[in-house]
Amino acid sequence: MRVLFFGYHSVGSACLPVLLEFGSGATVAALVTHEDDPDEEVWFETPGPIAREAGIEILTPSKAELGSTEFRERVRSLAPDLILSVYYRYMIPMSVLEVAPLGGVNLHGSYLPEYRGRCPVNWQVLHGATRGGVTLHRMVEAPDAGDILAQKPVALGSRETARSLYLKLVPAAELLFRETWPRIASGDVSGTPQDHSAASYFGGRGPEDGRIDWSEGVANVDRLVRAVTHPYPGAFTEWRGRRLFIWEAAPVKGAESAQVGQLELRRGKILIHDGRGGALRVGSIQPEGEDELSPACFIGRHPEMNGAVLGAAGPRRGGGTPG
Repeated sequence: MRVLFFGYHSVGSACLPVLLEFGSGATVAALVTHEDDPDEEVWFETPGPIAREAGIEILTPSKAELGSTEFRERVRSLAPDLILSVYYRYMIPMSVLEVAPLGGVNLHGSYLPEYRGRCPVNWQVLHGATRGGVTLHRMVEAPDAGDILAQKPVALGSRETARSLYLKLVPAAELLFRETWPRIASGDVSGTPQDHSAASYFGGRGPEDGRIDWSEGVANVDRLVRAVTHPYPGAFTEWRGRRLFIWEAAPVKGAESAQVGQLELRRGKILIHDGRGGALRVGSIQPEGEDELSPACFIGRHPEMNGAVLGAAGPRRGGGTPG
């Protein structure tokens, strides 16, 4: 079985060695991956070093180059039986997938058909999902809509962050791939059709999607904070044109009534009110241009902010639509 492996991130790094362990049962024709983005916090492992150590050729086409005749012919020259995508960030064109007789199989970071599309880990935390997972599925023209070969559920905790969930998915993905690869290696890439009526699709997220709307209530704001906290760009609010990033927080009950977005500095605590009797107790905050601060440090530096009304509602990209 000659496999052209499209992969990135820690999940790609966990699954590539599984292929190499099978020896004669799998030949990795090449690794197609991404150059690390200098503007991104690369907190994860990448499969490039594994491929280099194994003597595997590494290709790093741009998104535009993927659809070119030159790249398709390069893939054809590698003569893959199967294309395998594991956390590769670009959509692989059907013209490339069709080069491989067995087509393409993708590993997706959700329990399909839920949370198709980009950034499934962040969206699951944002929406308060209690079940995530990983899914191996056939690649078709529509994203994450192909027949399911196998999947494994992963439970979300009540205080899950995007990072903590992702770290649960890495071993789940490796185990799922290890269990399923012998069947794939035999040439069996058949699967079960997805229930498209139960599908949901979500687009990519950018830093601006971390803007807090305090009128949504503290439960929603709390999920947003946990969905985009480190190593992601972070949830933020504003005061007098300056951003305040909130990296850690938790909702509290029984807060006194106050204005939407009103900040209260009280007995070493930072509380931000939602105007409904709820408040968010902030554990870590970072004014734009300053270091990340504990509540005590923030209160010491910015006592003038007691009673300030923070933020305003802003547009968000990438909302969910039925699959």
